[in-house]
Amino acid sequence: MNLSRARTLKYVTSKALESGERFPVVGLFGTISFYALLVTIALFSIPYGAVGIWHKSLLILLVSVFAGFRILDSVTSRSFRVAEPLLLSPLFGILGVATLQIVPWPGAASAISVDPYETRSFILIFGAVIVAAEVLLFYTFTAHRLQCLIVLVIAVGAGSAVFGMLRELYFDHQSDLLASYLFPEQGFAQFINRNHFALLIEMAFGLLLGILIKGDLSEKFKFLCWVLAGIMGYSAIAANSRGGLVSLAALVFFAVSVHMMTREKQENGDREYRYHNPLGVRILIRKISATVGLLVLFFGLIVFMIAVVGGDTVVTRIEKLKGEFETVTNAGVNRNLIWNSTLEMIESEPVFGVGFGGYAASIPRFETSGGKYRLQQAHNDYLEILSNGGIVCFALFVLFGVIVVHRTAKNLRSDNTLRQASCFGAAIGIFGVLIHSLVDFGLHIPVNAFILVILVVIATANIRRIEENRVDFISYKKGDNAYFRSKE
Repeated sequence: MNLSRARTLKYVTSKALESGERFPVVGLFGTISFYALLVTIALFSIPYGAVGIWHKSLLILLVSVFAGFRILDSVTSRSFRVAEPLLLSPLFGILGVATLQIVPWPGAASAISVDPYETRSFILIFGAVIVAAEVLLFYTFTAHRLQCLIVLVIAVGAGSAVFGMLRELYFDHQSDLLASYLFPEQGFAQFINRNHFALLIEMAFGLLLGILIKGDLSEKFKFLCWVLAGIMGYSAIAANSRGGLVSLAALVFFAVSVHMMTREKQENGDREYRYHNPLGVRILIRKISATVGLLVLFFGLIVFMIAVVGGDTVVTRIEKLKGEFETVTNAGVNRNLIWNSTLEMIESEPVFGVGFGGYAASIPRFETSGGKYRLQQAHNDYLEILSNGGIVCFALFVLFGVIVVHRTAKNLRSDNTLRQASCFGAAIGIFGVLIHSLVDFGLHIPVNAFILVILVVIATANIRRIEENRVDFISYKKGDNAYFRSKE
């Protein structure tokens, strides 16, 4: 490193330190923890999204090992700071409530949880999710590592989409070995449930869409991104998931609306208009009109694509939507019955719920089919949170969401194009999950939960100011006056 470069790094770092910036000292253990965790999430997206008991156990074990590397890195660097404690506090609170649910209270006949075994399983997997969030938040402080998270989400989504299309065209019909492994006529891509695949695609497609809208990409890379977006959109329609189709349309509308309404024109570094003057009002009206026009165009395009790509199967499934919200028929149980029964369960244990993982064990007391149908999930993650964790845990989830929204809004105002575009894309993907969770339970799949964690990290991570000055990575050791530049 030449003298001028060294002086530049020292000057920028000293200014950052004076302004209160803190730079984690990342050694070999920290690097292993970060990248090994990303590789693990990618690999465990293959076996059904890690729904099997052995897959979950191995995933939890590996995350625990990487947490050990994270601790070793803190010991060697003499820094025991927890990443984003305010953001993670609500999640730790939920974990604490889940732990209390399996503790037998003095004078009580039993623990709060009606199924302590399932609650323990929830504690393990949810704890692994929190650990992964902390590790990624702590080590995602450079543009390079932010790009690694983006590539991982898009690669997992695109790979699953391509495999799903190949499966529909070939594997389910001509390969007996793969067909027996993939549960033909039941799932899509590597997932047993096509709705779980749709949730994954919504997250990856939303992130990619945000980068395409606000990112500063080269023509070649933009073309590649549009191709990947087309593949994901096609596969989402081919999966025939009604919740997925509605959520995909909703996130596209959300992306277009937010982009059109927040786009600002600038001239000579100053805002060109203000909404309180006549010119600003006319511009606002034009923006609203353009937004409405684009939404109508996109709606027509989505309807056309669903009709062409999905064909009669999609149309038939959409026509059955009405029956999902009516009373029980001879065809079986529907969401109306499930949600009414779940509401009764919530009323019976409103404060702490019946215990995380205890839904299946508790719902037979409330559903009206007399045990004819075996209900496992509420098909609405919000109701399931209320039923399993009560008002206390639901309030903690809401608090977590408020903090995420606040951090996301702050990062969306960043002057850094990569920071702004990736944050916008992550927000779109998260919005798609919020919509889909109204009618399905895709976040019960471990890999989907981990991908959502990555989106939250992308949206909220504190990318250091030094990155905006085009300095790659500086580590500062207290006690010596050395500054080091590290290539990852």
